[in-house]
Amino acid sequence: NSEMKKLHMMGDVYVNPSSGEGWCRPVAGAMLSGKPVISGDNGGVTDLVSDYYKVSSKTSQVTAQPFIPWYTPEQKWKVLDETELGLTMQEVYKDYNKAKEVAKRAQDFVIENFSTQKIGLEMLKRLEEINEKI
Repeated sequence: NSEMKKLHMMGDVYVNPSSGEGWCRPVAGAMLSGKPVISGDNGGVTDLVSDYYKVSSKTSQVTAQPFIPWYTPEQKWKVLDETELGLTMQEVYKDYNKAKEVAKRAQDFVIENFSTQKIGLEMLKRLEEINEKI
């Protein structure tokens, strides 16, 4: 955790050009650190947080890798628009003050909704509900 915090402090923006990640903990970590985030318009934390720079993606076929058994040729994958990604990076660079405002809203949202304390309390509440039914 301390090394990730140091890494986020070194950079000005977090760019996630990935095709898709589950929750995408690196994006959540960057938001928590107060960094502007540029990421795809799909998946995980980006489904819940609106204050980041979204890059369009399109669906394409997965190239199945024989050494990764859970990928099959029938699966679809999101691919970011590389031109839009570059333009978005320029936008953040040109108006970094606005980007910091966007990042602050995302940081506040993540702290309020996804802190370990918040999630821990939600888990405790759910476990108590389950225990009452038993």
